[in-house]
Amino acid sequence: EIMDLRKHEQIDLLRILEVDEKEILKLKKEQQRSDKIAELYKDNEETIDKYLENSKNKSKEQIQKEIEELKRKKSKDNRTRK
Repeated sequence: EIMDLRKHEQIDLLRILEVDEKEILKLKKEQQRSDKIAELYKDNEETIDKYLENSKNKSKEQIQKEIEELKRKKSKDNRTRK
């Protein structure tokens, strides 16, 4: 099920699991992010299962809204860094 998550969902979940931002940036490929989530599963089973269940229940509109919010946040972050 982890592989069913979109990139932004995997990153969001890694942040929820308190993975360091630098480490998240190193996880460039989907397989790397999925492996890290799987590695953390034993100690965070309830959190991950709840996130996966919520992710499955989202409508296309909710997903699109989240993507748009992430794009706005990303562009705002990019402007702030300059």
